[in-house]
Amino acid sequence: MSEGMKKLVWGVSPSGVTIWGIVLAVIMAIVSPIVTTLIYGLVYPYTFMELVWAWAGLIFLLVIAVIHLGLKALLKLVGLDKALTVGDSILIYLAISASAGYAFSTNFLLFHYIYMTYGDGAYVSDYGKLMPSLWVPNHNITIAGRSLHVLAPLFDPDAHSLLLSQGGWYWTILGAWAPSLALWILVFLGLAFSQIGFALLLRKPWIEEEMLPFPYAQMAVEVMRIGGFRGVWEHRGIAKIMFLIGAIVGFVIELPALLASIGVIPGEALPPMYGQLLVSQFGGYDVSPSIGNDIALMITVSPLFIALAFLMPIDILVTAVIWYILMYIVLPPIEVMAGILPLTETQDAHTNYFTVGHWYGLMPHMITRGIAIGFPIMWFLLVWRHLKNLSSREVKWGHIFAWGGLVFTWILLAISGVEAHIALLVVVVTLLLYVTWMRIRAESTWTTAIYTYGPWWHEMLVLPWLPYRYSGGWNSKAAFAAAASFYPLVTDRTLATTPGPAIMEGFRLAKISGLRVRRIVEVGLIAVILGVIISFVTNLLGGYAYGWGLGQWLGGADTNLEPAWINSMIHNNQITHMSNDPMLWLPQFISGIVLGALLVWVRVLLPGIPFNPLGILIGDMPVTGVLMFIPNLIALIIKPLIIRVLGVESYEKIIVPFMAGMAILSFITMWLSIILSTG
Repeated sequence: MSEGMKKLVWGVSPSGVTIWGIVLAVIMAIVSPIVTTLIYGLVYPYTFMELVWAWAGLIFLLVIAVIHLGLKALLKLVGLDKALTVGDSILIYLAISASAGYAFSTNFLLFHYIYMTYGDGAYVSDYGKLMPSLWVPNHNITIAGRSLHVLAPLFDPDAHSLLLSQGGWYWTILGAWAPSLALWILVFLGLAFSQIGFALLLRKPWIEEEMLPFPYAQMAVEVMRIGGFRGVWEHRGIAKIMFLIGAIVGFVIELPALLASIGVIPGEALPPMYGQLLVSQFGGYDVSPSIGNDIALMITVSPLFIALAFLMPIDILVTAVIWYILMYIVLPPIEVMAGILPLTETQDAHTNYFTVGHWYGLMPHMITRGIAIGFPIMWFLLVWRHLKNLSSREVKWGHIFAWGGLVFTWILLAISGVEAHIALLVVVVTLLLYVTWMRIRAESTWTTAIYTYGPWWHEMLVLPWLPYRYSGGWNSKAAFAAAASFYPLVTDRTLATTPGPAIMEGFRLAKISGLRVRRIVEVGLIAVILGVIISFVTNLLGGYAYGWGLGQWLGGADTNLEPAWINSMIHNNQITHMSNDPMLWLPQFISGIVLGALLVWVRVLLPGIPFNPLGILIGDMPVTGVLMFIPNLIALIIKPLIIRVLGVESYEKIIVPFMAGMAILSFITMWLSIILSTG
């Protein structure tokens, strides 16, 4: 069969990899976590946003694609037709996506624990007395002949200056932190290896049998197409054109915000409605105050959100829109009139959303948190026959990585100070959530940390603490270790920055390009090992070099929230920022687990219905629910019409690259406007 007659998935022809592609992938596994950690440490919070979620892989790959295209053109001028392959670009994308995200999770863990040991929030752990000794060093070191607490240079200007005056100070710090760093590096690697194992176990059912759509992976292919990588460049000229048109549209729409940030035009010249409707960082136009009754409704037509909505499957859009209408538009007035839900004072969408979600009455957030646990349980049950096939090397190694990583992490946490049964609960629930996030990335788009602020999924941090509440041991080292070990692993942005989704995307891209699964696993392992080590070390040394407690090295998000929640639980036996009565929310959480499992089963029994249980999670999120409700509704109405006119294949060739270009460039432009306006 000729090349022109072949049916090419996403316009990609199979290709191998070159030594230069492998080398560049390893280099990016080193560079990416350094760059994202420096961004987070030096200019957080405004510029971090989503860089470590989908955007690190897409943005860095776009930069490499442009450079590659230029070098390819220069080589052609001297008679050399050289280019990297699509296989090379897949490994590069995987290396970036699997390593860059640790910038957030390592910073979050280190500086929260430091803050609770020595900083303003040290009362949470009784000035380090409740903090397990292996988690954070809590002793003195000698600097220039003076004895100082090892954490003092992070907070005290004199101690900070004294530290930096000593040559080779970083070796002193690394030596003092060695046991704690070793613990957390190994914990994160154990979780990463387990994710690789679960991805191996689920690769065939999800990719070959269900043929999940992988919207972010397809966006990555459109970026690869622009970059002239062999195996992608040769196909679909219309897709390259549409990507560029979409990129121009996204850039132009966000350009006024960028110009205002650099002073080219005065900020007051921009109508307030412009930011509210088109610039995602400002959220949306809040119509909740005029509606009342605790309804949460914002209007936005941001190009970023519109593009992401059009990249989601129709069944997810249907489910997300219906769930949001029922839970946040229809349900609140009913509960208000029934006296179940009190009227919030401000009646803004943000407050209404969280109040309805997990404070009173029917709590959609607590149901969906349970659903996120029920999903992976049923996915594993449905593919049990495949999981038993130990004659398959892929399945065998999947089990080794998955269960080996799980047991290894469990043992580490138990040794570090978490009671063994609680440590097992923490690890199992964490990994179940990570599997759910693999599926979210495989079926839909998802974004976080823009305007409608989280940290969402924090509700789950009370789970390992509940046994202590009921047993009366809530004010104890064991209770502290239970809650504090869990929450850095399950905030929404930590979930979003785990490497599992990137590994699964690598498997999907490998299938269309002919790469071996083994190659993806090898590069994934290198990326996570480098990402974890580099991010922890860079964050720690950056914190000391700039003085985290002095405000020069930033990050450590939400120190005014999560430590306060743990303090309230440990010292006051109270849960804040959600219903304080577990007998109200715990049954809903448990029912969510059952519901999640049943919904996945129903989806298998009735595959043709326009319903996707994953859409419930999408419709319940602060961004994909609150902010993307109108974009989701628009896409739900228009996308089927376009597909009916163009057909599925033409939609993939024309609309998908347009939306990919618009999403990426609108995000970059918005992101730059925040950097330049705050920097």
